[in-house]
Amino acid sequence: MKTLPKWAATKYQRLWQTYANQAFTFSRAHEVMGLGESQTKNVLVIMESSGYLLSEPDPLDLRSRQYRLIPPEAIQWAEKLERELERQPETDKSLAAILNELWARVREQILEEFGPLDLPETLAAQVSEVAAQTAKRDTLGLIERVDFGKFDKAEADELKELLKLFDGKLNSYRSVTNVLLEYFKMQRDLEAGEFDAAVAEIALLDGQPLVEPKREKNTSLCPICRRFPQSINAQAMITGNPKMDSVFQLYRGTRSQIKICSFCFLSGYADLPLARISKDGQSINKQRDYLFIETPIAKGSLESLLAYLREGAIGELPVQESEAPAAESAETGETDLLAQLIEDLQKDGIAVTPNDLPILFGSRERLSHVSGFLLNSLNALSNLVVLRVPLERLSGDEKLSGAARQELAKAAMYDFWRITSETATLHYGSMPA
Repeated sequence: MKTLPKWAATKYQRLWQTYANQAFTFSRAHEVMGLGESQTKNVLVIMESSGYLLSEPDPLDLRSRQYRLIPPEAIQWAEKLERELERQPETDKSLAAILNELWARVREQILEEFGPLDLPETLAAQVSEVAAQTAKRDTLGLIERVDFGKFDKAEADELKELLKLFDGKLNSYRSVTNVLLEYFKMQRDLEAGEFDAAVAEIALLDGQPLVEPKREKNTSLCPICRRFPQSINAQAMITGNPKMDSVFQLYRGTRSQIKICSFCFLSGYADLPLARISKDGQSINKQRDYLFIETPIAKGSLESLLAYLREGAIGELPVQESEAPAAESAETGETDLLAQLIEDLQKDGIAVTPNDLPILFGSRERLSHVSGFLLNSLNALSNLVVLRVPLERLSGDEKLSGAARQELAKAAMYDFWRITSETATLHYGSMPA
């Protein structure tokens, strides 16, 4: 139990003078305190977290809650008990003796308030037997010994919460009996010499660890670019069994959402599915493929490539029979994006012609369905490009076999690898590790 600040204690006293042992709602507390709604809510939260207030759903309206104050005498008794417990370490009493004394006081109060119950007088002896494996852990159960049916719901809940603090059968971190049990187990293991320090995990040899440490995945980074922190909730676009999908479990915000960085969100991440969606026999049957490219090629050339895919891939390939058409196009302000792209690539030292890249330069109308964008990069030596590659549009046949689509994907990847001077790192169909 925490001590309330002076200003919060004043509000507690005012509420107790008004309602005492009666239940009250948020609106009534708001009227008594004379504060704003947000301030009233903060005061109630502080009281509840400090142990001065109980809250439960209103049985008549589950959307609202009822509040009930802990009596001042109960608070004084708890504070007195805490002060005595704080002085316990200064004595020579063992942890088992402290537990028995604490349980004796609580047991006395329980019997006085709830009547005769089948509760043991001490607990430490049974805990010692369980730690020595001469008795089963079921013997430490307290809740099973009480018939809660003879109490009303409020009394039964209060009694159950008190017994949970000493019930050793439940694997609960709140149980002080479990604290003593783990203490006895640790003593036994220390005497048996079962504790060995994991030296290999911390020792170094010539500055290198003896064992490769386990590397935790950085789950705070954006799952799309893996470069910037997550900041915006977005649709996950992953179906199937979420429990078996490690990517979904790692980055999900809720069951159907993930968190991504602001840049990927503003750049139209929706073209980048995190997994293929395919459900037989259902209306959902989507298959989206993407290509993630990291390359040292200049940013201007990559922007020309994206412009070519976005605009220049529509229509027929322009044929330049002489210099006149080129001059006319220059006068009218028209630009051959393919020629501009090749020129930019050649400036970067990449010798490539339309004949070298049959997929990229030979299917211009189909490539209009390929979309992509540049990602910001903290690495000045490389740039990041993400492209959505719809294989059914590139092939022109949605009934194409899976094997043929894989070969088409390989050819498209080869084209992009060539266009990046054979220096790019490409990831197709899955996010980079």
